[in-house]
Amino acid sequence: MAIDIPEPPPSATANRLHTELVSKILGYLAEAQRADIEAKFRVGDAIHAMRYSASFGRDALRVLAESIALEPSGILRTARVAERIQRAERELLLSLANARGFPLTWSHLEALQHVRGKAARLQLARIALRDDLSVRELKQRVAQTKVTRRANGASKTEVTQDPSDAG
Repeated sequence: MAIDIPEPPPSATANRLHTELVSKILGYLAEAQRADIEAKFRVGDAIHAMRYSASFGRDALRVLAESIALEPSGILRTARVAERIQRAERELLLSLANARGFPLTWSHLEALQHVRGKAARLQLARIALRDDLSVRELKQRVAQTKVTRRANGASKTEVTQDPSDAG
């Protein structure tokens, strides 16, 4: 007959060390995610430059895709995100983090690139991080943004409130 002996409660020192280790690991993971996103932006910038350079032919994107064994559509998506989210905005977006210290994912940035206007993108990025929105949830919020034209021809993008936020 086996006797189940409970383990003693962890000491305050063990709890502190555990908390420090968890914090350190989360920091490393967040740093790696930022580095990955920065690398994708560099790739997107290079593809963007290639697409608009007279030195490359019309088939440059297809040839590049074959050379690196990636789908042209994926390469083009990476370039579009880099084209639409410029350096200063990138830095601001990557400086934001959720409660665990993580930045937006690349997929979140792909969704945000469809929003017209830096202010609206920033507002949605903050909401996504605050509410820990999935990419699907963020895409739904992006679809709910409203673009209005002013009399002078300028447009304004408004982020509509989530119905669950009302009240």
